[in-house]
Amino acid sequence: MFLKNSKKIAYTAILSALGLGFLMLGTFLPLSFVPFLAASLLLYYLFEKCGIIFGLLSGVTVSLLSLLFLGGASIAEVIPYMVLFAPHAFATFFLNKLNLNNKVLKYFIRYIILLPLFNISLYAIFTMATYILFNMNAFVDIVGNYYVLAIIMNIVFILYDQTFFYIYRQLVKSRIFR
Repeated sequence: MFLKNSKKIAYTAILSALGLGFLMLGTFLPLSFVPFLAASLLLYYLFEKCGIIFGLLSGVTVSLLSLLFLGGASIAEVIPYMVLFAPHAFATFFLNKLNLNNKVLKYFIRYIILLPLFNISLYAIFTMATYILFNMNAFVDIVGNYYVLAIIMNIVFILYDQTFFYIYRQLVKSRIFR
């Protein structure tokens, strides 16, 4: 279901503003992944409703405006959205377009594509956090080493991906997202 261009522009503006609001709210909440999840759900909905161009425009707009408005010390709140959550919404939009009847094959292909993308994002976030923001050595010493952290985070990512679509289906079912 595609809309006319003026409606697409309005949807993009409104959902981008909401996504930016969620990211700004995330700087004050202790559970900072919840605003990222909400902003990512809005971005995925925009991909579904308006198409790739408007979704990409919204993702870039939210990322740049959040850097502009939050900036400085809150850059740690923006980097995960830019590197992990927005690309996840983009990749899953394309992966859900695959019409596969076999559920095992569908999940296999999904995670063969998503897990390497996640690991690249995780390494980028880890590297930026280590060398730009703060020293992660104490955190890595608690966990063991980077590879143990990566294994744990891969499991968390799979749970996040399943939760993402469960919430999205519930929002569609309850007619919040139409």
